[in-house]
Amino acid sequence: MAPSDARKEYILSATANYFGLSPTDAAVADLATSKQLDNFLDDGDTMLLSASVVRSGEGDTSKVDKIHLDNSTVVGHTRDDKVLVFFKVRPDVVTPANLHRDVLVSSMLDSPVSALYHALQKVYSPLLLKDRKWSNEFDPKLQALVTELEKGLGSVVRRSGGGGGDSGGKDDEDSSSSSDALSAILTPMDETQYWADVANSAKKREERERASAFWTALEPVAKEFSGLSNVALSDAEDALETSGNCLDDLWKLEGSHSFPQRRMVHLMDVISHAITRFIQTKCSALDLWRAPYSQVRNGLLNVPCLARLIEKSFSTFTFPYFNLKLFIYFSFDN
Repeated sequence: MAPSDARKEYILSATANYFGLSPTDAAVADLATSKQLDNFLDDGDTMLLSASVVRSGEGDTSKVDKIHLDNSTVVGHTRDDKVLVFFKVRPDVVTPANLHRDVLVSSMLDSPVSALYHALQKVYSPLLLKDRKWSNEFDPKLQALVTELEKGLGSVVRRSGGGGGDSGGKDDEDSSSSSDALSAILTPMDETQYWADVANSAKKREERERASAFWTALEPVAKEFSGLSNVALSDAEDALETSGNCLDDLWKLEGSHSFPQRRMVHLMDVISHAITRFIQTKCSALDLWRAPYSQVRNGLLNVPCLARLIEKSFSTFTFPYFNLKLFIYFSFDN
């Protein structure tokens, strides 16, 4: 590669950084003469360049044996497969002058659906729906479509890998596919919406009734946590008490309506992390050195109170419903 070709240096450096390699690594350096790279840079009609890893499949699976470039998007079949995509906004030849203006970069992990959902939820929806400048300039009909698209993608992501919508026992979710599905459940609202989706889409009546029972039990938890950011630190006990009562009721469901054990463990973990983030956010707003002493003191004293309440809520579920096996499982796992 000629040292003066800033275009190739930019793309190969970005590719190396994304895959955790040095630009001098053979897997990266060999790409300088790639036909696909030349097509993307020198042919105005070639709008896309994707980079993905090729592994031998033997020994260390984290080792990159080769990087494959393509002028279409090549998506892997496992959760560990990563794809870096360069694409043009205009059908032009790439030059050093237009490189940073016309070439956009995007990464993809897990699946196209997951990547689009998280980009929409974390980046574009807040801008297009809530930002003062962009939301005012965005057509309300398009805003509604964006909202519906986000909800639909979220439903697909939450149900990917099987999850708990199709089985009935407390111990039926020990497979890797269920772990994949749980990775999309990041908040109590995600878990509640998951069961709402199953209740509306499951083919069997029994599955719809089971999911509806779970949704009914979890809906108060979702309501509490959806507005948690607007609650004072001293008032967060209500959310925890509601969570404890709802999870207790949820675990009491028996027979075909038994709640899956793996999902219960994960939900307890999700609630604990949500409260932890809430505490961190509220405490970060305290001016420890300038605020009135009483305000700082009361704020900090609320933290151990909430921590003890979490422990109490998750360790005093009704027996024999909340069995010792699950309590030990949660304690040692977390």
